[in-house]
Amino acid sequence: QIVGPGNLVTVSGSFFTNASTCRYSFQSDSVDVNAEFVNSTLIRCPVPMLNTSAGETNITVSISNDGANYIPSPGTLMFI
Repeated sequence: QIVGPGNLVTVSGSFFTNASTCRYSFQSDSVDVNAEFVNSTLIRCPVPMLNTSAGETNITVSISNDGANYIPSPGTLMFI
């Protein structure tokens, strides 16, 4: 999937809470954003402006319910 700033990434799973956060990781950097809670099995993660080098960059998304322990989602996204 190709994403850019302002897009929403929908993540399905289980046990999400109102306190869920999303971490976008790329190269050796990461950015945390608050997830939009839909229900315990669905959240939406807004894509922030990422300080990547010119061109396309693969990013991973990890999810946390406590802001400390993150679990990576499978696969990567292409940030443009």
